[in-house]
Amino acid sequence: MSTIPNCPICIKYDERKIFDYDIQIKCKRCGDYKLLKFIDTNYLKDLNGLQRANLSGWIRENQRESITAEDIENHKDIFTPSISEKADKLLIYLSKKYPIPGQDILSTNEIYSAKIHQKKFLGVTWSQNLDELKFILGEYLSKEKQFINEIRSATEPLKITPKGWAYLDSLRKINLDSQIGFIAMWFDPRLDSVFKAIEKGIENAQYRPERIDKKEHNNRIDDEIMASIKKSRFVVSDFTGNRGGVYFEAGYALGLGIEVIWLVREKALHRVHFDNRQYNFITWKCEKENDLNVLSRNLQHRIERTIGIGSYKRKDTE
Repeated sequence: MSTIPNCPICIKYDERKIFDYDIQIKCKRCGDYKLLKFIDTNYLKDLNGLQRANLSGWIRENQRESITAEDIENHKDIFTPSISEKADKLLIYLSKKYPIPGQDILSTNEIYSAKIHQKKFLGVTWSQNLDELKFILGEYLSKEKQFINEIRSATEPLKITPKGWAYLDSLRKINLDSQIGFIAMWFDPRLDSVFKAIEKGIENAQYRPERIDKKEHNNRIDDEIMASIKKSRFVVSDFTGNRGGVYFEAGYALGLGIEVIWLVREKALHRVHFDNRQYNFITWKCEKENDLNVLSRNLQHRIERTIGIGSYKRKDTE
């Protein structure tokens, strides 16, 4: 085992321990993750600054035991959040880190100058560089939106303003009138019967199920996914197959304040990353004839009890 002070994603100075088959990374910007050793040179050497910023942000939001070659390929051209979305990520992070209204936050001098804070905030905001972070915090959140107090000096502690707390409250109440239940899952033909069971559970709770590969559109698929999640009442995320896209979509929904319902095949629960296993998963089987009916019923009950009964009715029942 050897230690090299370099994170292969953001190319910053952090701890990297190389084992026989993988690289364990502890990065102040990206967080903690594991990478197969050959990916370091074969998949990461040609990444540009935007791709590195996006991958760093995605990894920070989706801490994984192992980042695969498929994850890297799928997320080289991942959807880049808008400035407002990056600002939301920062404001939500600050509200969780400093949850008491009126509480002092770090000063801009501490955020911009101290490497440990600067790296973390770059990762949280998916920023390419310090100038972008300064724009998000100073120009956008402070001057434009007034969600952060006016920055009058580099040593004055920041605070979330009453306007900022009101905005955060509105995010938690997002899409209350929506009748859409977005489905995030592995697009594998072997799970078609599971998809139908999930679809049935959502419909029985009187919401309209939507999965992006079942919808006609002309946009890039990642753009369409983000747009669909934004207008959904909740997201049903099935982690069977441990797909990186499902982690991303669940994290994106949580960042917007949209409820996530967690599903996984019972025998695959141990493969879900430990940070996500803290959530209350609905586990399912498909060994017996009635197993998927049980999944539909359990999902329906979870939706009704945590979100409420919707008002959507299928056309064939009207």
